[in-house]
Amino acid sequence: MTYCFGTDLANARVDPANFDQLVLNLVTNARDAMAHEGGPLTIATNSAKCSSGTAVTLDVGRDDGALDVEVPVGLAPGDYVVMSVLDTGAGMTDEIRVRLFEPFFTTKERGRGTGIGLSSVAGIVEASEGGIVVTSELGVGSTFHMFLPVADEAEVNQGRSASQPAIVTGCGGESVATGALGAGLDGTRPQRQWLHGSLGEKWQ
Repeated sequence: MTYCFGTDLANARVDPANFDQLVLNLVTNARDAMAHEGGPLTIATNSAKCSSGTAVTLDVGRDDGALDVEVPVGLAPGDYVVMSVLDTGAGMTDEIRVRLFEPFFTTKERGRGTGIGLSSVAGIVEASEGGIVVTSELGVGSTFHMFLPVADEAEVNQGRSASQPAIVTGCGGESVATGALGAGLDGTRPQRQWLHGSLGEKWQ
């Protein structure tokens, strides 16, 4: 698992507990997509000024450069924190991609998937007045981009805890210090250990 966390990230408008669940659901989905072959799984964050119908450039730590990603249709203009989860799994067809967030829809074999993980991700992002963009290519992998609005000062003060961990930034693996999304995922070692432990030894 690798990380690429942007600089000068603002606080995102999202409940921290819900955000933990969002991250876990997304990386679990990515892990399952790579269950047979394994491969790199990347979490990246960026700041972006968005307006519907345009594209933003995101640094996701790829050797071949940044990604140009279309802003979700209907997204309100403004400042956003964008979290991206990239896998190198089997990818999916367009027919599957358009149904991803339907409750109880799953492509996993019986007993391995409930079909509610990605629908709950969509619900959390929608509750934050954000949006999601999914891109995928068969045999290459899939990328989920979550656009979360930047919280205003009142929201930040309401959600601020007494003790905040230091925010650091950068790209790399477990040996590299990682940065903050503002709420829920700050890259501190306990949170990275929680995420790795939830995924299993293979993804340490």
